[in-house]
Amino acid sequence: MDKPGRNDLCYCGSGKKYKKCHMP
Repeated sequence: MDKPGRNDLCYCGSGKKYKKCHMP
């Protein structure tokens, strides 16, 4: 599974963008 882009929806299903959710 590829990691989502920074502006894509987070894979955790929160509906937030990846960069504001699970991005390290």
